[in-house]
Amino acid sequence: MQIYRKINKGILILGMILISSTLWAQPDGGQQGPPRLPDSKQVGEMVKEVSQTLALTKKQESQISKLYFNHFEQARQMMDKGKATQQDHHKAMDALRTDFEKQVAELLSDDQKKAYEELKKKRGPGPGQQGSKRK
Repeated sequence: MQIYRKINKGILILGMILISSTLWAQPDGGQQGPPRLPDSKQVGEMVKEVSQTLALTKKQESQISKLYFNHFEQARQMMDKGKATQQDHHKAMDALRTDFEKQVAELLSDDQKKAYEELKKKRGPGPGQQGSKRK
């Protein structure tokens, strides 16, 4: 009978060790998977910030708003479709971002381009760009 108690106690201890090691292995609340894309309200707020910061004309604001909404829709479609590897996905998203930023810059005056570059630096690197520097 004592041997069964020792076995049961050993199983109980082993079970507690397994459970506690599993809990330690859980993520600490960090983001899992790709970053969330902004919803239409957030995109509108981004456009408003850009418009105010760069003192856009109404025409520029309208054009840039279309670019922003189109950009995030394309990004959403890319994320839904998926890529063969994470590296391919990052390359495709970086290419999309680079093209988007180029299109925005084409609509800006020289002074606005400088302010746009400062705004991008202030926001920091985009998703998937940790450690890389924006151009």
